Amino acid sequence: MIFTPEHCELILSGCKTQTRRVVKGGEILLEVSNCHMVYIKNRIKWEVGKTYALQPGRGKKAVGRIRITDIRKEPLQELSTEDAIAEGVVLKDYVGPRLRYSNLWDSINTRKGIRWNDNPDVWVITFEMAADQV
Repeated sequence: MIFTPEHCELILSGCKTQTRRVVKGGEILLEVSNCHMVYIKNRIKWEVGKTYALQPGRGKKAVGRIRITDIRKEPLQELSTEDAIAEGVVLKDYVGPRLRYSNLWDSINTRKGIRWNDNPDVWVITFEMAADQV
Protein backbone atom coordinates (compact mmCIF):
# COMPACT_ATOMS: atom_id res chain seq x y z
CA MET A 1 0.00 0.00 0.00
CA ILE A 2 1.49 3.32 -1.04
CA PHE A 3 1.90 6.17 1.44
CA THR A 4 4.00 9.33 1.54
CA PRO A 5 7.42 8.83 3.15
CA GLU A 6 6.22 10.95 6.10
CA HIS A 7 3.18 8.71 6.57
CA CYS A 8 5.38 5.60 6.42
CA GLU A 9 7.40 7.04 9.30
CA LEU A 10 4.21 7.67 11.29
CA ILE A 11 3.05 4.10 10.62
CA LEU A 12 6.39 2.60 11.62
CA SER A 13 6.34 4.63 14.85
CA GLY A 14 2.79 3.47 15.65
CA CYS A 15 1.26 6.96 15.36
CA LYS A 16 -0.80 6.22 12.23
CA THR A 17 -3.15 3.23 12.19
CA GLN A 18 -5.77 4.34 9.69
CA THR A 19 -5.96 5.62 6.12
CA ARG A 20 -8.69 6.90 3.87
CA ARG A 21 -8.83 6.20 0.14
CA VAL A 22 -11.41 7.63 -2.27
CA VAL A 23 -14.00 5.07 -3.41
CA LYS A 24 -13.56 4.54 -7.15
CA GLY A 25 -16.19 3.42 -9.64
CA GLY A 26 -16.94 -0.26 -9.49
CA GLU A 27 -15.48 -0.79 -6.00
CA ILE A 28 -17.79 -2.51 -3.54
CA LEU A 29 -17.44 -3.75 0.02
CA LEU A 30 -18.17 -7.46 0.38
CA GLU A 31 -18.58 -9.53 3.51
CA VAL A 32 -17.74 -13.19 3.03
CA SER A 33 -17.64 -15.47 6.08
CA ASN A 34 -17.38 -12.44 8.42
CA CYS A 35 -14.45 -11.07 6.42
CA HIS A 36 -14.69 -7.66 4.78
CA MET A 37 -12.94 -6.94 1.50
CA VAL A 38 -12.98 -4.27 -1.19
CA TYR A 39 -13.68 -5.91 -4.52
CA ILE A 40 -13.23 -4.37 -7.96
CA LYS A 41 -13.43 -5.85 -11.44
CA ASN A 42 -13.25 -9.51 -10.45
CA ARG A 43 -10.40 -9.09 -7.98
CA ILE A 44 -9.88 -8.30 -4.32
CA LYS A 45 -8.18 -4.94 -3.77
CA TRP A 46 -7.88 -5.04 0.05
CA GLU A 47 -8.97 -7.69 2.54
CA VAL A 48 -9.24 -7.72 6.32
CA GLY A 49 -6.62 -10.03 7.81
CA LYS A 50 -4.25 -9.83 4.83
CA THR A 51 -0.87 -8.10 4.91
CA TYR A 52 0.32 -5.49 2.43
CA ALA A 53 3.69 -3.94 1.69
CA LEU A 54 4.21 -0.48 3.21
CA GLN A 55 5.71 1.58 0.38
CA PRO A 56 7.00 5.19 0.69
CA GLY A 57 5.95 5.98 -2.89
CA ARG A 58 4.99 4.22 -6.10
CA GLY A 59 7.70 1.81 -7.19
CA LYS A 60 9.65 2.27 -3.95
CA LYS A 61 11.00 -0.63 -1.92
CA ALA A 62 8.75 -1.72 0.96
CA VAL A 63 9.79 -0.52 4.43
CA GLY A 64 7.50 -2.92 6.30
CA ARG A 65 4.18 -4.74 6.16
CA ILE A 66 0.78 -3.81 7.55
CA ARG A 67 -2.19 -6.07 8.35
CA ILE A 68 -5.66 -4.68 7.65
CA THR A 69 -7.94 -5.06 10.69
CA ASP A 70 -11.08 -3.28 9.41
CA ILE A 71 -12.55 -1.68 6.30
CA ARG A 72 -15.63 0.51 6.15
CA LYS A 73 -17.14 3.00 3.70
CA GLU A 74 -18.30 6.47 4.74
CA PRO A 75 -18.44 10.08 3.56
CA LEU A 76 -15.07 11.78 4.16
CA GLN A 77 -16.48 14.43 6.49
CA GLU A 78 -17.73 11.79 8.95
CA LEU A 79 -14.14 11.71 10.20
CA SER A 80 -14.17 11.93 14.00
CA THR A 81 -11.48 13.45 16.21
CA GLU A 82 -10.44 9.91 17.17
CA ASP A 83 -10.19 8.96 13.48
CA ALA A 84 -8.05 12.04 12.76
CA ILE A 85 -5.69 11.01 15.56
CA ALA A 86 -5.58 7.45 14.15
CA GLU A 87 -4.65 9.08 10.82
CA GLY A 88 -1.56 10.42 12.57
CA VAL A 89 -2.46 14.07 13.13
CA VAL A 90 -2.28 15.77 16.52
CA LEU A 91 -3.28 19.05 18.15
CA LYS A 92 -0.72 21.66 17.15
CA ASP A 93 -0.77 25.46 17.32
CA TYR A 94 -4.37 25.34 18.63
CA VAL A 95 -5.56 23.62 15.45
CA GLY A 96 -7.51 20.48 16.29
CA PRO A 97 -6.85 17.08 14.69
CA ARG A 98 -9.97 17.15 12.51
CA LEU A 99 -9.13 20.54 10.95
CA ARG A 100 -5.48 19.52 10.54
CA TYR A 101 -6.63 16.35 8.77
CA SER A 102 -8.93 18.27 6.40
CA ASN A 103 -6.00 20.54 5.49
CA LEU A 104 -3.73 17.51 4.99
CA TRP A 105 -6.39 15.81 2.83
CA ASP A 106 -6.65 18.87 0.57
CA SER A 107 -2.86 19.09 0.24
CA ILE A 108 -2.81 15.53 -1.16
CA ASN A 109 -6.18 15.37 -2.96
CA THR A 110 -6.39 18.39 -5.25
CA ARG A 111 -8.73 17.20 -8.02
CA LYS A 112 -12.30 18.46 -8.16
CA GLY A 113 -14.71 15.94 -6.66
CA ILE A 114 -12.31 14.48 -4.10
CA ARG A 115 -11.43 17.53 -1.98
CA TRP A 116 -12.59 17.87 1.62
CA ASN A 117 -15.50 20.18 0.76
CA ASP A 118 -16.63 17.76 -1.97
CA ASN A 119 -17.13 15.13 0.78
CA PRO A 120 -16.44 12.05 -1.38
CA ASP A 121 -17.14 8.53 -0.15
CA VAL A 122 -13.95 6.95 1.17
CA TRP A 123 -12.71 3.58 2.30
CA VAL A 124 -11.61 3.80 5.92
CA ILE A 125 -8.88 1.22 6.32
CA THR A 126 -7.65 0.42 9.82
CA PHE A 127 -4.40 -1.49 10.14
CA GLU A 128 -1.56 -2.58 12.41
CA MET A 129 2.03 -3.51 11.78
CA ALA A 130 2.24 -7.16 10.71
CA ALA A 131 3.38 -9.40 13.59
CA ASP A 132 6.81 -9.98 12.09
CA GLN A 133 7.29 -6.22 11.69
CA VAL A 134 6.92 -5.11 15.32
